[in-house]
Amino acid sequence: MEKIIYLSKKLKAFTFDEIFLLAEMEKENLEKCLNELMENGTLKQDTHGYIYVEQIPAMIKDIIQSSNSKKQKTENFGIFIPNNIKTENLSFLKIVNKFLEEYVTKFCKISTVKTYKFMFKNHIIPYFKNKDLENICADDIMGFFYYCQEKQLSPKRIKNTLALLKQFLSYAKNNGFINNTCNFQVKRLSVKNEFDLNRVTFERGIC
Repeated sequence: MEKIIYLSKKLKAFTFDEIFLLAEMEKENLEKCLNELMENGTLKQDTHGYIYVEQIPAMIKDIIQSSNSKKQKTENFGIFIPNNIKTENLSFLKIVNKFLEEYVTKFCKISTVKTYKFMFKNHIIPYFKNKDLENICADDIMGFFYYCQEKQLSPKRIKNTLALLKQFLSYAKNNGFINNTCNFQVKRLSVKNEFDLNRVTFERGIC
């Protein structure tokens, strides 16, 4: 459970498939953990997946509630928007290495780490190494999808590679290496989403 909470906090927003890749546990156990976290308010769910809800420590919450109860009703309020400060500029390869060393190796089995390194080395890096990570857009994602198809990767491998790419982009944004990231979903084609142009899908091509 602690690992799922930590991953949820790091990812901020994620799909079941994305956290399943990192959690390395049975689907039934993962579903149970996610349901428990939703029940206690740690997670909430939307149409895209799960969202981590920042928790306020009990002691701080009591102080805030006590302070609020003593304040008068004629208070003034302001809006405070945190600045997303970008860290130093790093190359694509350096950010990949940070992702693998500081994130993946802490939560994944050695075999999974090897698989991720293989996917970066053979698929993701050759396609994206000369692209501006800050400005990767839907066209780049679709182009990468076709690139994987041309390499005759299996549907499952394409799905996992795209899911890993999404995790990497989220990591880069959450850690201040980029300010923006392309948000996309990887879903199996079904009757409900087959003609949805807002989805990056696989097995039979992009709609």
